[in-house]
Amino acid sequence: MLHISCFDQRRTGITQNAMSDPTDENVAIIGNPVLLQRGEPLIQALRSVRVAGVLASTVAIGSGSWSASIPVPDECALLYVVARGRCVGGTFDPATMVDLSAGDILLFPHPGRYILSERRGIAPVPLEDMLEEVLGGIEGVEGRWKSLFSSPFTIAGAKAGDPVVAITALRLFFDHGLPAVLLRGLPPFVHLPGFATRHGPFVEAILRQVIGQGEEGLSGQGAATRLAEALLVKCLSAFLADFADKRPGFGRGLRDPFIAKAIGAIQSRPNLNWTLAAMSRSAGLSRSAFTDRFRAAMEMTPTEFLTAVRMARATDMLENGKMSIAQIAEMIGYGSEAAFNRAFRRWNGSPPGALRRSSLTAGGQKPDD
Repeated sequence: MLHISCFDQRRTGITQNAMSDPTDENVAIIGNPVLLQRGEPLIQALRSVRVAGVLASTVAIGSGSWSASIPVPDECALLYVVARGRCVGGTFDPATMVDLSAGDILLFPHPGRYILSERRGIAPVPLEDMLEEVLGGIEGVEGRWKSLFSSPFTIAGAKAGDPVVAITALRLFFDHGLPAVLLRGLPPFVHLPGFATRHGPFVEAILRQVIGQGEEGLSGQGAATRLAEALLVKCLSAFLADFADKRPGFGRGLRDPFIAKAIGAIQSRPNLNWTLAAMSRSAGLSRSAFTDRFRAAMEMTPTEFLTAVRMARATDMLENGKMSIAQIAEMIGYGSEAAFNRAFRRWNGSPPGALRRSSLTAGGQKPDD
């Protein structure tokens, strides 16, 4: 029989400070897991990924010839899971296109136009035209929207129960795009061969639930976005851990032991006075060696990285927390609210107060005047 009992902190000697100390093996197992992750730069970066909305549809493709030109707007990413058959995808340069087969995932994280096609060399049709042909008879935006979730999108003479190619498409929307520290390290598209096969139960469950929640309309968006976010984070984690050392960016920075030390230190305590000298010391390098090595690995300066980390943290606190703007400024290392306001406006294009008000309004709360 399993007995679970409460304990008296005074009798056990476990204090609140001890509960927050991840090095205390006696209490780490019941402490906040976030405390154990503070020294893990990749985990810290992925925690700042926030999906604000999602559209999902299953695409059934027949034996006819087909090719789609797919738009990716600002503050958006597309994620395709190939469930059956073969096709190709990538940019408009045929040399960059990759062969896709069942179990592959293709992620487009940057704005632009891309191609998904039966094979190379076929002139693409704009996706907007394809959607109009399929959804044109459905009235209302929400009606079309629900139909995308609930009904297979068929092209190229597909038979509903026996498509040649089957793909699930997720269109992920962000309030502020992917975090800059991640986005700069991502190529025009991310190909994860066999990912959906290796993680079959996870991917299948996520896609099934995203589509199920989406069929409920706006009321299902809350759960659908969190589920889609989990899949996106899993894909980004796999790419950054296994493939990203082939190009400059966050993944390569993590593989440099000196740069990784600095990344972890900055992410763990962004509130410190991170001068270039302080960042260099955390890496164990001279300032010039650190600056050159950091820029070569990350494709950004140490100061740009520090700002990106602080702004991602500030955005999360503005959207989800109850701290005042002055408190947030102090928490992320700015000496005054005015200095934070200026930095946030340069980064976001609007002051932090505007983001706080829009977040409260979106959540059904009345902003304080």
